Amino acid sequence: MTAIRTAGEPCRAGEFVVPSESHPGESWRVLWITEGTAHCFCPGFAHRGRCRHLNEVALAIEIEARQTSESERAIAALKLQELERVFSR
Repeated sequence: MTAIRTAGEPCRAGEFVVPSESHPGESWRVLWITEGTAHCFCPGFAHRGRCRHLNEVALAIEIEARQTSESERAIAALKLQELERVFSR
């Protein structure tokens, strides 16, 4: 299962779609505000107040954070190389 962001900015609150494992072809909408403040529209969440779809969204946000961090490091490395080039003249 993979959560797909449909609204919001990476690493922030947003809306996700998570495919259903028990009903192939169906998916569930998850509204994510923060860890512990989210809502899924699946029957499991309606019954228990929690579901595996929230776990999938938490994982997706963690992956977004890692990718953002890697991207920021790559940009910083390029800026450093440019500064080294400018000051080595």
